[in-house]
Amino acid sequence: VWYGGVDAARVTEIVDSHVQHGRVVEGLVIHDMNQRRGNGAGTGGENLEVAGKS
Repeated sequence: VWYGGVDAARVTEIVDSHVQHGRVVEGLVIHDMNQRRGNGAGTGGENLEVAGKS
């Protein structure tokens, strides 16, 4: 499964390894910047945003 050039294994790796404010990330939003520009999904240029509960 691909979304924004990032596969599911990479997403899992990012979530498992990222710590924010001493806590493991509980949510991950992947924005496909190329899709927003109308260039199609999965062409790279992804922007990862991590968000943990406060």
